[in-house]
Amino acid sequence: MMGQSTDLDKRLSLVARSYQLDLFARAKNSNVIAVLETGAGKTLISVMLIKHMAELEAASKVDLKNRPSVFLVPMVPLVLQQEAYIRDNSNLNVKHYYGAMGVDDWSIGQWQQQLEEADVMVMTADIFKLMLQRAYVNMGQICLVIFDEAHHARKNHAYNQIMAIHYAACPVAARPKIFGMTASPTFAKESSRSSIAQLEGSLDSVAFTVPAESLAGCVNRATEEVVFYKGQSHAPPPALYYLVQAVAGPAGDLLEKNLKNALAFCDVLGPWCAERALEHAIIDADEKLKKRAWHRRNNVHLRIGVDEALQSEIADTISRLKNYVETSADWEAGGCFPTLDTVSPKVAALLKTLEGYREQADTFCGIIFVERRSTATVLFQLIKKWAGLDFLRCEMIVGHGTGGHNPLDVNMSILQQHKVVQGFRKGHFNLLLATRVAEEGLDIKTCMLVIRFDSGQHLTLTNYIQSRGRARHIASRFVILSDILNPIEAVAGAALQREEQVMRHELHAREADDDDATFNPAIQSNSDEIYIVPSTQASVNLHSAISSLYHYCAVLPKDAYIDGNPVFQVQPVYSNEGFGGFIATITLPMNAPKQARLVEGKFSDRKIMAKRWAAFEAVKRLHALGELDDHLRPIKITMMTGDDDVIKEAISQAKKAGCGGGKKEKAVEKFAMNIPSILKRAESEADAAWLSIVSLRGTIETGSSKLTEVLEFGILTFGAEQLLADAFEVPFGKEVLEVTIAPQGSAGLTSEQRRLVGRFHSTLFKAMLRSSVPDEGDWALMIVPLKTNQGNAATVDWEVISLASNGALPVLDLPDFLGRDLKDFVLFDRIYYQRLYLIDEVLVDITPSSSLDVGRARFDNVAAFYEGRLKCTEPIIADQAVIKARTLPYITQKVREQAAMETAFLIPQFCTVYPVPARLLRGHALHLPIFIQRLHVRLLASDLKSCSFDGMSVDADYRELAASIEDLQMALTAPAADADVNYERLETFGDSFLKVHQTLHLFVTQPSWHEGHLSAMRNQLERNSALRDRASKIGLEGFILGTALNRKDWIPPLQKPVSGELGQEERYALSNKTVADVVEAVIGACVVAGGPQGGAKAVKKMLGGSYEINWADYARLYEGKRTVKRATQLAKTLAVVERNMGYTFKDPSLAVEALTHASALQLAGEGDCYQRLEFLGDAALGFVVTRHLFLLRPSLNPSQLSRLRSELVGNQFLACVAWRLRLPQLMQHLDAGLAGAIANYGALLDNKDAHQELNGDQDPMGLSNQHAQKAGLETTPEAAAASGLFWNRLETAPKAAGDTYEAMTGAVFLDSGFDIEKVWEIVEATLIRPWWNHFVPLVESFAKEGVEGDGKTKTGTIATTVESWAAARGCQEVDISYVQDKATLAFTCTITFHGKVVGTAVATNKKGGKRLATIKALIEMEKHTCDCSVPTGSKVALDKQRHHEEDRGAGLLSTAPATAPEATVE
Repeated sequence: MMGQSTDLDKRLSLVARSYQLDLFARAKNSNVIAVLETGAGKTLISVMLIKHMAELEAASKVDLKNRPSVFLVPMVPLVLQQEAYIRDNSNLNVKHYYGAMGVDDWSIGQWQQQLEEADVMVMTADIFKLMLQRAYVNMGQICLVIFDEAHHARKNHAYNQIMAIHYAACPVAARPKIFGMTASPTFAKESSRSSIAQLEGSLDSVAFTVPAESLAGCVNRATEEVVFYKGQSHAPPPALYYLVQAVAGPAGDLLEKNLKNALAFCDVLGPWCAERALEHAIIDADEKLKKRAWHRRNNVHLRIGVDEALQSEIADTISRLKNYVETSADWEAGGCFPTLDTVSPKVAALLKTLEGYREQADTFCGIIFVERRSTATVLFQLIKKWAGLDFLRCEMIVGHGTGGHNPLDVNMSILQQHKVVQGFRKGHFNLLLATRVAEEGLDIKTCMLVIRFDSGQHLTLTNYIQSRGRARHIASRFVILSDILNPIEAVAGAALQREEQVMRHELHAREADDDDATFNPAIQSNSDEIYIVPSTQASVNLHSAISSLYHYCAVLPKDAYIDGNPVFQVQPVYSNEGFGGFIATITLPMNAPKQARLVEGKFSDRKIMAKRWAAFEAVKRLHALGELDDHLRPIKITMMTGDDDVIKEAISQAKKAGCGGGKKEKAVEKFAMNIPSILKRAESEADAAWLSIVSLRGTIETGSSKLTEVLEFGILTFGAEQLLADAFEVPFGKEVLEVTIAPQGSAGLTSEQRRLVGRFHSTLFKAMLRSSVPDEGDWALMIVPLKTNQGNAATVDWEVISLASNGALPVLDLPDFLGRDLKDFVLFDRIYYQRLYLIDEVLVDITPSSSLDVGRARFDNVAAFYEGRLKCTEPIIADQAVIKARTLPYITQKVREQAAMETAFLIPQFCTVYPVPARLLRGHALHLPIFIQRLHVRLLASDLKSCSFDGMSVDADYRELAASIEDLQMALTAPAADADVNYERLETFGDSFLKVHQTLHLFVTQPSWHEGHLSAMRNQLERNSALRDRASKIGLEGFILGTALNRKDWIPPLQKPVSGELGQEERYALSNKTVADVVEAVIGACVVAGGPQGGAKAVKKMLGGSYEINWADYARLYEGKRTVKRATQLAKTLAVVERNMGYTFKDPSLAVEALTHASALQLAGEGDCYQRLEFLGDAALGFVVTRHLFLLRPSLNPSQLSRLRSELVGNQFLACVAWRLRLPQLMQHLDAGLAGAIANYGALLDNKDAHQELNGDQDPMGLSNQHAQKAGLETTPEAAAASGLFWNRLETAPKAAGDTYEAMTGAVFLDSGFDIEKVWEIVEATLIRPWWNHFVPLVESFAKEGVEGDGKTKTGTIATTVESWAAARGCQEVDISYVQDKATLAFTCTITFHGKVVGTAVATNKKGGKRLATIKALIEMEKHTCDCSVPTGSKVALDKQRHHEEDRGAGLLSTAPATAPEATVE
């Protein structure tokens, strides 16, 4: 907001001239249009007025909202220029806005925030008009509106619409102040009086100027001159002109207009320019002919009626002419050097004028204004070649329209224009060749020369004044070239000067009257010509309706073959007296609501008004149907409404997540795992303790062999009930740990026994984890040692438990200890890195000072090692034996061959006996932490299966999840847990079910939504954040195992977290994606066990809302929402479809709809296009295909499953399937390009030679034996299996071809009453069985890859991206580039690997080219070894580092310094 007054403000008031202060004073009191010369300081007056209004607002504002000033400009380049000026000359908060910033789609919240923050808003008039139309702002919220280049307020310009519609509707007392700025208030050929009066009426302002003498010495007005030349060029046309005439033949028609243009150029500019124009024409014609030939080759319909022989002759002629041009000696240099003999008198006059500035070369800056872009193009080339103008650095600036047929009519984007202007301002160029686009706003104070190349008779007064104003230098010239032989030109120039004088006189005369403005807007609208939304006051009128309609159509879903724009048909209306006027009809795209597809407007006497009336009625109808919100903006998910609970919550989440107002949630949060209910201590059972005996059975590594080991121990739990008997497996790589749990009933412990067991439990895990396990903890379970009594019954070993309570005892304090059998004892050495050691033997004959080779540093004895390496400063007792030992192994999460532990030599003086037997700290005992972690998750899975979530009313019918405990345990285990099984496969399966379930719900509950709305809503429902929010409401995060077991952080579960402890107090980090994946995995587990109904119950339990459990209920809900139309007129088509699909439709109109493309506007009033059915079918197809792959044996790993699924449901493959079923051939549409694309793709599939080339004479279509034999193709299973996925090597299939199969699948799903098994029958019969042999080699290669897979990509198999291939290997030397052919517009994709080209392909689009090049590239890349280093921080690098560090610290010979010990064990 506005800051305090500064010295800068004072400086502004001091530099303002008297006439500026006078106009400023007038502007403070009334609405004013300041008419001043360019450079006279109109913008400074506006800044003074802006500051004045800001001060008034600040003084009067108490609790009122901020009212900024709005500065409007007619063109984008002026936005940044004026913003910079205001910012540099005030201390106000200035912001800018234009279309490329995406402001067209901003919400009311975003605009309201801008209104609050900004003091000045600089924008194009169209942006402000849109804000007003949508009622994001009203005129009463603005204190001042400035119209830069105010003379544009004419006819239907945005300036006029702002004033006539929105300013006029604002109460007079609330209207903002108006200030207009222009150098010329006149318009076209109108008189000055009428032009000024009209402008004043439109802007509700009075126009003022200042006397010329007031500007004397203040404004650098250019000296006006007329430079005469004598007539046109009499030189003959260039030789190229006669050559073209002589050899053109049939190509003459193509170049006829260009030859005429060349003659005109020859007369006006001279033969040199004419020759350049012809050269451009020939090059352009060659490119166009190549482009047409390319499209004819690739589009069958374009070849109809074309004489290819004639076209070939024309192309050859043009090609020879092009070769002649390009092989000329001067072609590369831009043509020969021009001379006075080869240019016209007019051009010679221009060149002579420019040559006169050679002496001022260092400071020269000029602009040449021309009328046509083609003139600018050839003059640009001429000036660069003219020998006497080598001091000029020339550039062009022209408009961004598409131009006409002339190849010289180039265009420039707004960005290109901006770069040229900036280069000119900074002196990179000193001469501009410009069209009218540069007449306004180009403020270059060093510009000393402006030349109007075209005569005065083509200029309006506005052009004249605006272009003259570009000359800002103190000694500038404004030159008009005029033909001395054409008196009309001289008269026109003088007439402009006189007209300017009349305009000034008129302004002074009006100033003397000093009347107030009379608001008389140029656009007059009746009440029936404006539609206002009562709730928001948003409006549309006849003048804005067409643009609003185009904006709506732009957001409808479309493909490359859907125009998507409204189609206007204007018909004349006749009466008894003859012609009466026009009525227009609009046809909207097929995916617009049926009620709005055909709209007729009102009668009008003009065509344009008839179209406006039709658009006006269409906008009103779209709003009534809910397609436009109450701000008349195309509806988006955040603007949707509905009574359905699922949709309400999705809309709420969308508003919270991304509409500008909500705070973005953290992607990762931390959670503690729940304590399973069976482990929670019951308050009423404070003394309860249950004993269960656990057996761990599996193999252990012993050097090069494996032994089966069984470990038995007890678990004490303290819940209301004991653990249930259970048996399960814990996989470790290729090994399995078999677990059995046998409950023994109540343990009957005393309080003292509980304390002793707790002490043992803590001591055990301190040793096992080497971490700070608390001495006293409220444990959820406790491990107890067992012993076998005389009857072979296992009981608690209280002797071992008591030993733990005694704590560690010094070895030297235990007489005869070293003489006992020490295999089951563990020692702790407080000097030797404070580690635990297993005893091998006592070296009774060796003392610390005895000669013994110790350590890599070759210490002579153990004492020297302790003193030298371990920095031991205590005196070492000489008379004591040395103990030979090994470090205690670490806990293991995966079975892997461990490196042999090196020998350590210990001094008993520094050792204590650890109070836990060695048998409980090695072998399977090292698996205790991972066993407890897995048991924890397993018990939580049992809770999840049957629990009712807090805050949710769960019906008894779906309270219990259908999934097995094993699958739920898998679903709750994240990949980050580093377990051998995790949720990834189940998540893939569950995701496909959730997608079809949510798709079905949306399809049924929202029958009027088009595919774009449905997709947007489904995307919101599927968002990780949306699933995460639902999961948070039921506390699902507490069930998830989301991190790997880390011995330094993990501790056995406690009943409640204790402040300052590790474990539960150190919460697990879970990302949105992990939690969302678990939701989908749980759903997948339920589908595995309970089918679709089991999955639907899981959705209902976890996501809540109005989802149905039985899909048949959705069929009943949808019964009354569709009007059945019998498609008897397409009986033959239906017969073909039903025969090929193997399905008979109850409602044949569904099959018709599935074959109706959105371009089929001839059916707009009869039915719908296939997009809704495609939306439904895509989800149904994805589910049944994923289920099929999920159930394959041997099982596919998650990566393999995803890769194969993406291939089976990809458009490239589905297009092949659809073509075999004749679906694309039967599709109804109205687009010749789509017809050609489908025919071209079908020709590739039907071409036997192409198949042989691609597949070694195999059967690529998977046709029946009968059809294949007729085609002469092999039909053996071996041949079919070896053919590979050939479709990936074809050109990109039209999306519509694959869409027809998905739409037909959706039609079957709907027609069958949403019977997913009926969909599977169709998919199995039409997609799986006929085509599966193509996928067999791929599936077999997966089996060979093993669990992890080798990532290889075989010929014709999955075309994975080279980016993912490189990322997986850490390769940084893969590059993808594209080059587009100017003639054919085709793209060539090139992939390089370590500087070598490994794949290249040509296609009609980038995507297709990349896909084809990728297949070739991956084959080549697999043949080479990448020598890029492993990326720092990658998993591979971190694993290597971790293993290295663990190996370094494993034994006596470690090189680790003594100052880096492990955590202390007390």
